[in-house]
Amino acid sequence: MGYFATNAIQAISSRIVNAVTSNPTIFLIYAILTTTLALFLWTKTRRRTNGLPLPPQPPSKPILGHLTDLIRENQARRWHLKLEGWAREYGAIFGVRTGYIVDYYINSDVLVKNQRKVIQQLLTSPQQAGKIVPFLEYETMRFLRDNVLEPSGGLSGIQLLRGIERYTYSAFAMVIMGMDVPDADDSVIDFLQESEYQIINTFPGTNIIDLVPSLGKLPLFLKPWERHGRARYRRDLSWGMKRVKIVEEAIARGDSSFEGTFLGSALADESLKGMSCKEELAILSSALIVASADTSRMTTWSFVEAMLQFPEAQARAQAAIDKAVGNRPPTYEDYARIPYIRMLLKEVWRWRPPVALGHPHITSREVEVGGFRLPKGARIHLNAYRDPARHEDPDRFRPERFENDGTTTMESINAQDPTKRDHFAFGAGRRVCPGYTVAERSAVVTMMRILWAFKILPAEGAKTPLEFADYADSLPGNPGKNMPVRFQCRSEERKRVILKAFEEMESGRGEKFSIAAPVLPFMTGVTADSAPDGALLAQRQIYPACAPCNNGREPPFLIEANWSGYALCCKNFGPIPPVR
Repeated sequence: MGYFATNAIQAISSRIVNAVTSNPTIFLIYAILTTTLALFLWTKTRRRTNGLPLPPQPPSKPILGHLTDLIRENQARRWHLKLEGWAREYGAIFGVRTGYIVDYYINSDVLVKNQRKVIQQLLTSPQQAGKIVPFLEYETMRFLRDNVLEPSGGLSGIQLLRGIERYTYSAFAMVIMGMDVPDADDSVIDFLQESEYQIINTFPGTNIIDLVPSLGKLPLFLKPWERHGRARYRRDLSWGMKRVKIVEEAIARGDSSFEGTFLGSALADESLKGMSCKEELAILSSALIVASADTSRMTTWSFVEAMLQFPEAQARAQAAIDKAVGNRPPTYEDYARIPYIRMLLKEVWRWRPPVALGHPHITSREVEVGGFRLPKGARIHLNAYRDPARHEDPDRFRPERFENDGTTTMESINAQDPTKRDHFAFGAGRRVCPGYTVAERSAVVTMMRILWAFKILPAEGAKTPLEFADYADSLPGNPGKNMPVRFQCRSEERKRVILKAFEEMESGRGEKFSIAAPVLPFMTGVTADSAPDGALLAQRQIYPACAPCNNGREPPFLIEANWSGYALCCKNFGPIPPVR
């Protein structure tokens, strides 16, 4: 999300504020609607107060509430710090108002419930999660290989982030759809990241309808936000259905190439594993890739930042790995023998959770919390990751704080006493992220192999000491793409080991890297007349890698999934790229 978050939120939020404050007609309509609705809600809710007050709110502006405060702090990339300051001033729970809508922030574990048992799914059960490890180990080794082949001995800056993105997207696209991401500049990365923009575009306050929900009753031609949403949905559905068709046709002709993938397993079942239709399966598969890969990418990037900012933790982790495995690349099986990596991973997720505030929960009835009442339908955000009552000196990256916590991610999430949770990176309550078993394996393999292979250093010419504010992302507490970092291979011997290991994986992966035999086609070399080439060709029809034209416009993502749309895009934005 880092590529789109800053510009998206700032641009959308600015348009909202300008529209409301600069146009007298819109301002008057908004004021009347807001006042009427506020009075209605006040009279409706005051009958059920039970004598309890609502949580406190910081001082706010008439009509707009805290919207301008949030926009200003977000532009300065201090949104999470603003919430932290309000938490210290107003206590365990407070409200933030945008228009007449109030979001409540819970700043401790007071509302965390016992976690549900893990739903046994095709992808996220411990048994299924274990099957993705060979893909992770192959893709991480390819990532190491790409780095050591750099003349400088390692990638840096945005190139490094792009390499991490290719690894994470490819690993999860293989597991879910059976299709890889071959290159760091492959446009599927941009396509999927643009889909993340849609998620960002649902943040509270980024749409005028968040401030005036009654606008949702307007005719469609007066609702550009809904028209854009429908267009994006049609585009994403087309993208997913193309892949459904590829896998479906393979199954029909008896080709087991996609056997064992999430999509292949569901399509092989007459009931679609409980999905209502193939369209739902297509959207779900795409969403799983975005959710799995991007949170893994953000975890990896935050881990890199921690090693950059706290070299003493990097040195201790590398010493522990070297002691356990020596000169061979670590594997997931080594994880249990290196306790410091467990501590390190827990601290990364505590210190920089991928989505610090998560997605809001909604109260199904009026509830009492800490002497305050929360009305039915209130939006609740968990803001506990920086709670000093849970973790002393929360800004300090200190893996040793988990030295006596030997729980796995699953054990912690399902703990009988939820206040003993190690962190809330995967959320809380019934909506805890179901993919934590996959995320843990992905993070472990990536972290161990990066530490084994590279020194993580400031980029050449970087200003030191490094200041987080200089490279912060717009998402609360996350490092941005401009983080000044570089990798340097730790030794020539490690470089030789990496190149040899990858060569062996390439030559022998036919059986080893199949989720369920036989091997998935995109893990092997392809020929001009092979089925995988046809699938790759179909992919290029949908997301062409077109360069922006000279006037700086970006290529459109909403194109027809056929050659005419492909040609039109290339006519406007550059030559047709070769199909590998």
